[in-house]
Amino acid sequence: MMKRVMLRCVVALSYVALWVAASVLLAPTDKAYGQWEIVAPNILSLQATGGAICYSNGILWAGTTNLVYSSDTGKSWEPVDYSGGEIYSIRFFDSLHGIIASSSGILVTVNGGYTWSNVPNNPTSQRMLDAGFGPTDSTLYVDLSNLGVAVSTDGGISWTMNDLDGLVMAMAISRMGTIYLAGGPFDPPGILMGQLYRSTDQGRTWRAGAGVFDEDSYSLTIDSCDPERLYLVSENTVWHGDDSSNIFVTTNAGQSWSLEFAHELSYLNGCITNSALAIFAGTLNDGILRSTDQGLTWQNIGGPGGVNDSRNLCAINDNLIFAIDAFGTIWETNNSGGDSISSDGYNPESFSLSANRLFESDTALCNDVTRGVAVLRSGCPLPYVTGWSIVGQDSEDYYLASISDDSISVGLRGGVLGAHQGKLILEIDDGSRDTVTLTGIGAPPPNTLQAVPRRLFSADTVECDSVTRLVTFAPGGCTPPSVTSWSIVGVDSESYSGSSISGDSIPVTLYGKRPGTQHAELILVLNDSTQDTVSLAGYVNAEPNALVASPDRLFTLDTVACDSVRRTINLIGRGCSPPHVLTDRIWGSDSMDFRVASLTNDSLVVTMMGGRFGNQNAELILALDNASSDTIQLAGYCAAPSNTLEAAPAELFATDTISCDSITQSVLLNKIGCNPPALAAWSIVGRDSEYYGCTNFAGDSMHVTLHGESEGSRQAKLVLKLDDGMRDTVVLGGYVRIAPTPVTLSTSDQSVAILGDMDSIPIAISGLVRPENVDLVLHYDGSLDYLGSFSPSGSALDIPGEEWPGRSLLHIAGAISNSIAGYAVFNVFSDSGENAHATFDSLAILTAASPCEYRSAPSVTSTIYPPKGCGIPILSQLIHLGREPVFRIVPNPSSGGAVLTSSEEIGPSTIELYDMLGTQRGAISTEIHVKTPVPLLFPAASGVYTIVIRSRAKSWVIRAVRE
Repeated sequence: MMKRVMLRCVVALSYVALWVAASVLLAPTDKAYGQWEIVAPNILSLQATGGAICYSNGILWAGTTNLVYSSDTGKSWEPVDYSGGEIYSIRFFDSLHGIIASSSGILVTVNGGYTWSNVPNNPTSQRMLDAGFGPTDSTLYVDLSNLGVAVSTDGGISWTMNDLDGLVMAMAISRMGTIYLAGGPFDPPGILMGQLYRSTDQGRTWRAGAGVFDEDSYSLTIDSCDPERLYLVSENTVWHGDDSSNIFVTTNAGQSWSLEFAHELSYLNGCITNSALAIFAGTLNDGILRSTDQGLTWQNIGGPGGVNDSRNLCAINDNLIFAIDAFGTIWETNNSGGDSISSDGYNPESFSLSANRLFESDTALCNDVTRGVAVLRSGCPLPYVTGWSIVGQDSEDYYLASISDDSISVGLRGGVLGAHQGKLILEIDDGSRDTVTLTGIGAPPPNTLQAVPRRLFSADTVECDSVTRLVTFAPGGCTPPSVTSWSIVGVDSESYSGSSISGDSIPVTLYGKRPGTQHAELILVLNDSTQDTVSLAGYVNAEPNALVASPDRLFTLDTVACDSVRRTINLIGRGCSPPHVLTDRIWGSDSMDFRVASLTNDSLVVTMMGGRFGNQNAELILALDNASSDTIQLAGYCAAPSNTLEAAPAELFATDTISCDSITQSVLLNKIGCNPPALAAWSIVGRDSEYYGCTNFAGDSMHVTLHGESEGSRQAKLVLKLDDGMRDTVVLGGYVRIAPTPVTLSTSDQSVAILGDMDSIPIAISGLVRPENVDLVLHYDGSLDYLGSFSPSGSALDIPGEEWPGRSLLHIAGAISNSIAGYAVFNVFSDSGENAHATFDSLAILTAASPCEYRSAPSVTSTIYPPKGCGIPILSQLIHLGREPVFRIVPNPSSGGAVLTSSEEIGPSTIELYDMLGTQRGAISTEIHVKTPVPLLFPAASGVYTIVIRSRAKSWVIRAVRE
């Protein structure tokens, strides 16, 4: 143990010497910075070009031909199983989805970098210089160098290629989704003249800016505040262009460029990145350049050089920067190279609204009411609204009238009675939300339609002529009803006639048909199922022209079987100009049993046909040329059975209740008589006709189906039209009940007394109406080793291929309500001393009788309490992970004062100091925590001192030098 500690100290001293030497070499002549530290010596492989480093979701990623990451901001690094080619860029969409552009293609991760794999179909076999994400994790953009750019919207399964003429070497994507590409043709041959290409529709179309620059430009970055201000490095190491290394700036998205930095070749390495208040550019051998005035001036802040065509810089903030040098070593500065940048000038984003309530004092009658709020934005960059929704019990009563960067307008619909409540939810691009409460009252007047005047013809007298008066419709309310039909009824209805409705009126005419007062009513049927009535009362002063049919009843004493009988009706004219018969029509329930055989000016012959059993009743209606009519009653008896077709039963679904399914019943068509009619057509009419359907019509039967599409009782009619003109009706009823059964999940908290002990977390399901097959998801965190989930009988519940760290999909067959359905089994440790959790959610009932049989269950969580106490976390780390703490003394050697740091949580400890003779020279009691330095004070005498660290769990020995 002593030899290993001493060797570690020697190596540390060597690194310190290398760091000091490198800092002196890279410091500019006007200011000795020397504030860079090596954090990962030679951790990456050597290469002539390329390499990338990026920071996303709290993790640093760095790679050349191998890939490493750090989850503690560069203090420790871990290798990743990477089998791709030379790395050119690393980007992430979120904490799970990342993408790497390499010399062998595109690699992606969907599990936070735990594994990396090639996309299903790489767009080309050539190297790919850069790659990034669009608005979703499956939208990919790839820089293909001399082939242009490729776009995929399905995670790399298929690609759309865009040839942008020449080389494309640099890409940047703004947070608003705009894609920028630096590329261009050889003009003249051998010289690349670059232009900035821009796409605002996810790569479907591209537009080139008017400005040009030297094209050997490997990196492009967007200003933190101004989305149209971009910075571009043209290192000119392959194509020399104007024989200098340049930094170009555009303030108008590439319409023009200004050259803000130039240096003789070879100098810049092609890498540029930025933070909130600074821009950083890499050189080949002269450290790092920094600009704090948006690229107008640049100063050297020391640090390492790097290879050309690289993306070897990462600015986590203005002062914390990481860089990869030409030897694969990772460097860090936490004070911007010794010249820290103050955040006093940084203006953070701010988003607010001028009002958070709308329509409080508004009453909507028939018209909509619109109100707006001003959007107040400030900061760098300006925040903006990315999405919106209107929610609440009356959300359908509101709508978004307009939205812009500076204002939002909301409409309250008119014509809806009562108080309204809702909320406008605004989603901001920084992930926050803002809410506007929506209220207001709707008070529309009642919808009415009234006929005016209420009485017609009360002051009119006619003789042999006629008089016409107009009835107008006076509407009221927001959506007044309209007249769907009308009729004239009453004792003297034949003295009146009405014309067709024209817009908002109907003309009615009183004819001089017979003397005396004429009483009737005009009935108007409205489309809201109400009626209005106008009284008709006029006086006729002359005997009207008439045509009287005699007798007015036929066949009252006649009986037929299958034969027929004929009778004559005499037509007697009265008045000066008696009318003539224009048409005749037989109407009534038995109209098909009568025929008009012949018609002359003064008579006509009517025949009663046999063939149906029972009384035969109908009316012969004679339409006269004076717009009146005469009616002769037809009534005889037929001794033969009636030819009929009757539907049975007369009512369907009256006692049936269904949910989301459907039910089908049959209607039989019973034929009666010698020559029964046939079914000519059918239709379903009535309030709920759309919920029924007819199928499988076969001569003597048909099937009717009721569909369970929404809650409530159902009413309609099946109307059967026969080929003899008759109709039959079947009443359709039924009830649809869609009321899902609530289902709940339950579990219990657990305590574990022994490190590494196995614990079983139960899961139970309540509310199932029968044994069901279900799927659900298990999530777990903390210091847990997941051993699998099992049924009470021991059967495995994890679905193969659906399990990864922290999550597993479970399948339970035949789950029974109110009983334990299974157990999730873990080995429990206490690496951090924190409680662990197991959460069950996303319950899916696979064998439910219908989609609406059950209501979804909320998630439940079991808290697992591991052993706790002094020294427990470090014992757990040793048992669980085999991990020892790493102690460091900085500086070492020291001139008297130093600090002690630890890579692990130690807790209460004693630190003892011994000289080279083994004499104790001091001791302190303190607590040692991760990232918390402990001050140490050495004696005045120079030499090597031994430091003993004693905790309740273990002791460690390290060495330090006092100069």
